[in-house]
Amino acid sequence: MKDFRRLQKKTKSVQKKLKEYDEMSSEESEIS
Repeated sequence: MKDFRRLQKKTKSVQKKLKEYDEMSSEESEIS
């Protein structure tokens, strides 16, 4: 169960990174 929690946390941070990257790339596409 501990590992599951850790995995969940990791997944959340990855999703956050993806979201930030997505926003960044959308801003870049608006500029160009």
